[in-house]
Amino acid sequence: MHEPPWLEDGDPTLLEAGMIVSNEPGIYIPGHAGYRISDSMLVTASGSEPLTSFPRSLEDCTIPV
Repeated sequence: MHEPPWLEDGDPTLLEAGMIVSNEPGIYIPGHAGYRISDSMLVTASGSEPLTSFPRSLEDCTIPV
């Protein structure tokens, strides 16, 4: 994550319905490459709703070189 709230242990921010947050996990291999996905999530009263609809399979997320 690049801006608060950080959504990690120790962050005092309370998530409330209607907030939108970004989930951006990544994998980095030193000297080779990095890979990051970014999903926008809507916080709801019962949990969360993904707002990103791009396919998530490895094939869909790989760019041929």
